[in-house]
Amino acid sequence: MGRQTDHVLIIPYPAQGHVTPLLKFAYRICDDHGMKVTFVNSDFIHAKLLAAVPPEEAEAEAQSRVQVRLASIPDGLDPGNDRRDIFKLTESVQRFMPVHLKNLIENVDSSNDEDEMITTVIADIALGWWAIGVAEKTGIQAFTFCPFGPENLALALHIQKLIEARILNGLMNDSTASAGSPLSDELICVPKGIPMFDFPILSLTHSIYGYLWVASLQLCLRT
Repeated sequence: MGRQTDHVLIIPYPAQGHVTPLLKFAYRICDDHGMKVTFVNSDFIHAKLLAAVPPEEAEAEAQSRVQVRLASIPDGLDPGNDRRDIFKLTESVQRFMPVHLKNLIENVDSSNDEDEMITTVIADIALGWWAIGVAEKTGIQAFTFCPFGPENLALALHIQKLIEARILNGLMNDSTASAGSPLSDELICVPKGIPMFDFPILSLTHSIYGYLWVASLQLCLRT
């Protein structure tokens, strides 16, 4: 029996700034390493992605040897819901997507073809802990992918220290917007080489950075 072909499942946070870099990464590991990839979007993003691809381009890609397969799972919101509400979207994603991701993995792995079995899950770091948890429970190795700049990653990785220094509110209470919000208007400094941050610029309540803070807080506070 030959060696099993690596089959990677990649799942981004359902927003354009996350889908695009992870999709580029998916094609890169296919082209450079010959891996199979199942790229999992929310149903909403999946429909928009398919609608943006001309039919002739989609047909040509289907006939090519590129091993990127597009799949989708529900994000829990109705089509008419405002997905620009980051906190509402994130809450729904965390509530509804885990069980659907688990079912998708089980359906793929239930085939009799060993080459179809998923060997690795790569999850957008902005999703928080749940995608990694689903992979772990199914016995699949898992990694996170950071689609944003190093300064934001550095800030996220220092959240626990910022909580301990009483710079950030670390209480995960019923007000999602308060989780990770600054307790003062001081500039903060993370590792050398990263500019100091002015928290009013990184507004948590009205900025797209909000879900990053919530997800990172959950990773830091995970027991």
